[in-house]
Amino acid sequence: MMFCHFFILFVVQLSCLTVTAETANQVLRKRRALSSQGTSGLCQGLPGLPGRDGRDGRDATLMGPPGKRGEP
Repeated sequence: MMFCHFFILFVVQLSCLTVTAETANQVLRKRRALSSQGTSGLCQGLPGLPGRDGRDGRDATLMGPPGKRGEP
């Protein structure tokens, strides 16, 4: 009876580990997809670093000639 109880717990833990591993793989795939687009996802919108649109990290809403983008 005890063996059966421990076996069931082991199977449940094993299935949880499998789900966690799949989630980790999905996260890695998303990171690779973002890096192939030219951004790590963490650097978007930071000054001086390229964003998704290939610009210098400024927000896309600040497009326009200098002086009209909210710059001093």
